[in-house]
Amino acid sequence: MSTESVAEAWQPRTWVGRLVKEGKVKSIDDLFRLNLPIKESEIIDFFLPNLKHEVVSINIVQRQTDAGEVSQFQVAVVIGNEDGYVASAWVRVGRLIRLLRRLLGRRSLT
Repeated sequence: MSTESVAEAWQPRTWVGRLVKEGKVKSIDDLFRLNLPIKESEIIDFFLPNLKHEVVSINIVQRQTDAGEVSQFQVAVVIGNEDGYVASAWVRVGRLIRLLRRLLGRRSLT
C-alpha cells in the first residue's frame, strides 16, 4: 500500500493525525522530536508503509487462581522496516488466534 492510498482512505481522529494528513509533519522523526503521541496506526502506515513483522516466540504461561490454573499464550513480535525503525511487542491472551489478531492490529502503535 503506497503512501498516497493510505492518505486517501484514512480519516484522522486525532490532532496529530490531522497534522500528518495535512502535510504539516513531514516525517516520523518530527513526531519523535516534538514528542507527539501516536495514537493511530495509520500514522505509522503513512510514514513507514513497508513494515515487516516476525513472531519471535510463543510461550504458554500459567497463573494460579482460587479455581485452579489459568493457561494463557504469550507472544513476542518484532516489527521494523529494515531501515532503522524497530519495535517489539509482548501480548498475553487466552486464545492464540485472538492474540495474533491483537498483535498485528496494534503493531504500529508500539
